[in-house]
Amino acid sequence: MLQPYIEGELVYLSELKKEELPLLLDLYEDEEFMEDFGYIEGVVQTYESLYTWYEELKLSEDEIFYSVYEKKTQEWIGFISLMDINEGEREGWLVIGLTQIKRGKGFGKEAMFYLINEAFHQGLTTIRLSVLSHNERAIRLYKKLGFKLEMIYPKEQFPNFFQVDIIELSLEETEFNSR
Repeated sequence: MLQPYIEGELVYLSELKKEELPLLLDLYEDEEFMEDFGYIEGVVQTYESLYTWYEELKLSEDEIFYSVYEKKTQEWIGFISLMDINEGEREGWLVIGLTQIKRGKGFGKEAMFYLINEAFHQGLTTIRLSVLSHNERAIRLYKKLGFKLEMIYPKEQFPNFFQVDIIELSLEETEFNSR
């Protein structure tokens, strides 16, 4: 469905390669990153678990997972994914994670813009995402792109997972702020 390579002005997105799994593992082991991304109690990423997931991802028809590279330096700076793609409902869930040092510089906004634009071009009409309530910078970015509040899940609803509320946002194609 989606293109295997998407190029912007600041970043390019390319389908995740096996050689990039150690970079992804480093990101998941970064405590600052995980504070904003969200720890799940009892879940520990290992290279082996990522490799198993990667092999399953290659067979998946409802998820595409991209590496995000800074175009100027060719440096791997994170990932972005569209998952749980439901062509019947014409929707999918977006997940993004960038290294701490690359946040707030426009890379995430551009990566999201191009992936969302491609998803809408390919026939999806709704993109959803979840964010931890304390991640105010991410919430501001999502709203700039046109995402609207859909639901708030109180932390008490998931006592063994996250220690903060989870905010669910959605973006309709007609509400997308295309720059």
